[in-house]
Amino acid sequence: MALPRVLLSSPWYPDGYKTQAWDNPVTDFGDLQFTGHQDLFTMHGHMHELFAHAIGQNLRGPTVYLEYPRREDFLAEVEKGYEVVGLHLFYNQVEATLEMCRAVRQRSPRSTIVLGGYGALGIAEMMTPEALRPTADYLCLGEGIAFLRKLLKEPASDPISITHLPRGGMTLPWHKRYITDEVGVAVASLGCPYGCDFCGTTKMFNRRRLVLVPPEKLAAEVVRCYEEHPNTLMVAVYEEDSFLDQEYLEAVGEALRRTELGLGAGLWVLGGVRSIQQWGEDRFDRIARCGIASAFLGVESKFAPAEGYPKREGNIREVFSEFHRHGISTVGAWICGFDFHTRENIQEDLAFLLSLKPTMHQLTTLCPFPGTDLFRRMQKEGRVPEDPRWQDLSFFGAGGGFKYKNFEAHELFEVIHQGYQRSYELWGPSMMRQLEVQLNGYEWSLSTGDAALRKRAGFHRRLAMGIAVFLPTALHYAPNGFVRRQLRELASRYRCVLGEPSTMQKLLGQLALKLAHQEKRLRADTGRERGAELPEPRATRYRFVGSEAAKPGAQPWTAEPLGPEPEFARFRRRQNATRRVTSTLNEATRIYDHLTRRTRPEREAVDEAARVIAAFSHPLP
Repeated sequence: MALPRVLLSSPWYPDGYKTQAWDNPVTDFGDLQFTGHQDLFTMHGHMHELFAHAIGQNLRGPTVYLEYPRREDFLAEVEKGYEVVGLHLFYNQVEATLEMCRAVRQRSPRSTIVLGGYGALGIAEMMTPEALRPTADYLCLGEGIAFLRKLLKEPASDPISITHLPRGGMTLPWHKRYITDEVGVAVASLGCPYGCDFCGTTKMFNRRRLVLVPPEKLAAEVVRCYEEHPNTLMVAVYEEDSFLDQEYLEAVGEALRRTELGLGAGLWVLGGVRSIQQWGEDRFDRIARCGIASAFLGVESKFAPAEGYPKREGNIREVFSEFHRHGISTVGAWICGFDFHTRENIQEDLAFLLSLKPTMHQLTTLCPFPGTDLFRRMQKEGRVPEDPRWQDLSFFGAGGGFKYKNFEAHELFEVIHQGYQRSYELWGPSMMRQLEVQLNGYEWSLSTGDAALRKRAGFHRRLAMGIAVFLPTALHYAPNGFVRRQLRELASRYRCVLGEPSTMQKLLGQLALKLAHQEKRLRADTGRERGAELPEPRATRYRFVGSEAAKPGAQPWTAEPLGPEPEFARFRRRQNATRRVTSTLNEATRIYDHLTRRTRPEREAVDEAARVIAAFSHPLP
């Protein structure tokens, strides 16, 4: 008996993505969230939508997933007559997704339509089952693998495997036109028990943490990312709070330390201050020994602990300071627009965030998502419109017409823009803050005398040597004298810790500075920056072979672009040619440095730089 054919899709582009009140592309987490308003040093980033990859490789039959399809791509695929069509959506994509549902009803009336994701939670709040039924058949409010297995009558006891997720990264657009794949991706769990009233995840999973991947498999996936992609900088681990379960995270660290890679791997995780505090007096040492290299931390607000947000309880200043001392970079997430925010205290709150010196930051407006406790409270208070603007429902949108207590939406946007600008003028580029953290981690790792941490020291050194290439550019284009003085001190510290930059680093540094000069001239001549209009996300069709046909350890999907990609193909050819030339040049400069340098630390630094360059010499896929 043939297994049902399943089509999964993200909302079609651009209708589902032109929804933000900012000028930034909604798919660009580097500019929209983490490094905005940093002039030449504003990075652009991209991570793929991962829901279908977790589901597609855990269904027995073959599955097709369309990522960022254009309207014509989606309609053509639907007409193939899939038994099940599953659409994943966020709150601000509801209108585009409902239009897609109507297209499915028209072109493939026998298809069963399933809506999942946070947008489905919003639909459940705002539409009755009777009103939804002509448009869609099911809402998946929870974990999608189990839901679709039940719908397709597949055994719930089948093991779950989440591997080979598509990779992401960040880049300076004037330095590299396209975003490539330096960041690996893994999934650990879903859900959060803390119950913040604005959190859709809390409602979606009923304040539970649902583990999808055991710690040994997560560690194995991290190792695979590094082995198969030598250019990997870090592996992003998706879950709401990696510090909640100490035994789980320490088991991941122990499994990593047993491998040849060891703590040469770096994990990027999300976490809360309260869960970190529960690790005991030696918590920061233990966390570093788990391989944590970067953490997204919910600052929310200076006043959050006193206002009923338990996730923020604890000494957050200590957390940021100790993370940085241990070589763990941070993303500080701050929200403005709470009812307790007034015109008198909001600048004090913003100043508190900046005083933490986060390596990167995410500044957003408060959004009462339908289905959350905050939404229902504001609805009772008459602050929710009868017909909210779905396109504005996001932390980066205008709030869908909801009424803030003490501000208008445009005033909050101005506070956020000021916050990004002040951060840059106070601490300089995020990538230079990252360099400082890597030097901290290198020194701390060696100071412990722990043999397992020698590989972690090598990890920090690799990152520091790669970032140091941009030090001359950062010094030349510092936003003010105060930042330039910090950068001079950082450059001096770098030489003291890792030695004089290698010849290859100096050459690459001069190349970066030349490209920065060209970018500045371009902006002066045209009034726009290179990469201001980044290439649109590429429409891709992924084909999953199904869990019954998948080979252990093999990639469970194949990908094909939807439509021609001549510009990206040219970029890949140029990039691969550049890497081959750079590799040859690096070998020549390495020999030169060996002949001219005398101290062992300097020779080690040169060798490490050679390995970094060699890692980046692998051809692009």
